[in-house]
Amino acid sequence: RFITGPSSIKPKTTVEFTWHGKDMPNWEYDENLPISVKKDGRTIYIRWEKNFSSNFTLRCGEAKKEIKVTSLF
Repeated sequence: RFITGPSSIKPKTTVEFTWHGKDMPNWEYDENLPISVKKDGRTIYIRWEKNFSSNFTLRCGEAKKEIKVTSLF
């Protein structure tokens, strides 16, 4: 069980993360993040809506992926 997708993303760009496991995913992330989210089966699409750098964790069950948001510049 694991999550695939980039470890580093840029603001204002939609990126795709996919859950590879037997069960349907239960995506978890901080609801206070400045992100737009679209869930589609085993895939989640995330767009960081602000222009600043940061880090956050995307979780699905026991699997987690650390994501770094890099500057646009």
